[in-house]
Amino acid sequence: MRKRIVLKDAGVLLIVTVMLLSTVAVTADTSELEIKSSDAPSGGYSGGNNKGPVVWDNGMTYDALHPAQEDNTQPLDAYPADDFKFDYDTHVCDVHWIGGYWGAGYDTAEFEWCILIYQDRGDGKAPGPVFCGPYCFTHGECNPVLMEDTGYFIFYNFTAYLPEPCCICQGGIKYWISIYAIGDIFPQSGWGFHNYSIRLHEAVFKSIYFGYPDWTDTSIVFDNASDMCFQLTAKETEEPPGPPVIDGPISGKVGVEHEYTFNAVDPDGDNVKYHIDWDDGDSEETGFNPSSVDVKVKHTWSTQGTYIIKAKAEDTNGLVGPEGTLSVSMPRNRATQRPFLQFLQNFLEQYPILFQLLQRFLRL
Repeated sequence: MRKRIVLKDAGVLLIVTVMLLSTVAVTADTSELEIKSSDAPSGGYSGGNNKGPVVWDNGMTYDALHPAQEDNTQPLDAYPADDFKFDYDTHVCDVHWIGGYWGAGYDTAEFEWCILIYQDRGDGKAPGPVFCGPYCFTHGECNPVLMEDTGYFIFYNFTAYLPEPCCICQGGIKYWISIYAIGDIFPQSGWGFHNYSIRLHEAVFKSIYFGYPDWTDTSIVFDNASDMCFQLTAKETEEPPGPPVIDGPISGKVGVEHEYTFNAVDPDGDNVKYHIDWDDGDSEETGFNPSSVDVKVKHTWSTQGTYIIKAKAEDTNGLVGPEGTLSVSMPRNRATQRPFLQFLQNFLEQYPILFQLLQRFLRL
């Protein structure tokens, strides 16, 4: 079966003019279908040197290609993007997608490919500020696996290993990914898509060249709501540090400096730093120290009361663990706590001879 290209006629880019004038739009089923890290599909892409499990699967079965290309020799720009989110902090290490080329020289094309990860712009419908990237790779560095050559289109299963993990350290927050190639037209490059199983929101597209300067739903641009073909692979180990154990005096004097130790264990042996809230309006952050090593920090409370010291440990990968606490009481003064003992101490200090006689008596 011949694969169709989104521009109606893959050989003639100007056909896009007809598309731009079209007012037909297809309503997509964009009900949110959340994919959790713990629910990663077992049947995901398994080729290449994956660093861990597939934690987001948008599906790798393709219908065709959406234009995804930059061409510096003419003002061609075409950027699709699709959304994803995790329930928990996750380090994205590898990106897998369906991509390819069409037009003259399609079967010998070897463009550079770039990956950008964005924050959401705030309404859940399009990318906002850049969060990670761009990460750019040669065609060979994308580890292409030939999927299909139709005689005019060619489809590859690409895998790119990010040079450093992209820490999505805000679980439950939507992010967006854009994948595009850089090369002179023709041939033209594209990112694979299908028209089913919209995970969160349908894919979006922007291109000044094609007349869409802002992110626009694919149902408006291509007459169909699209889901881009991509998977995200995470680190094998995604464990944050444990809760810090806080040790130190649980009562003291106002205006006096007190010292506390903080100690958290990181399962991966990463160095950790501590975010400390003293519960009096003051907070501070330590530097990184080895896992399981005591870190001493001093603090002074200026008013009496009971305070809850709260601390979290963060490892060098940006993973933050659960909170540890310690309740501390700062009484007004000892006289209010033990008035008789305070009176006796003051009395004996005024009569040292009597104090010496009392000491001798107690020895008997």
